[in-house]
Amino acid sequence: MTNTTAKVGRPFAMGNKMCHLATCNITSYTSGGEVIDASAVGFDALDAVMIIGNEKSDTYQTTIEVDATSGAMASSTTFQIFAVNNDGTNAQVSASADVGMVRVMIMGSR
Repeated sequence: MTNTTAKVGRPFAMGNKMCHLATCNITSYTSGGEVIDASAVGFDALDAVMIIGNEKSDTYQTTIEVDATSGAMASSTTFQIFAVNNDGTNAQVSASADVGMVRVMIMGSR
């Protein structure tokens, strides 16, 4: 796993939750998905994560992986970015590929 996650700006309120914008620069993709910890943006727990943009959207499609049965994220303290090739095969990106910058909005609590 080689990624650098950084907060963008200040957290803001959305209803009774706090939100933070962040960038996840994935320079060497981990097979099975890139795991990001809530503490990377100052949260103790996560409620939701939304991908806002992807630097290499012409090459890779990124999504937040959820459980097929419950719809839950990887855990209450981590989320997982999963990447597939945009070449018609939709195969998972090869390990160590440079997926690039992924921008996310994270909703959680401290």
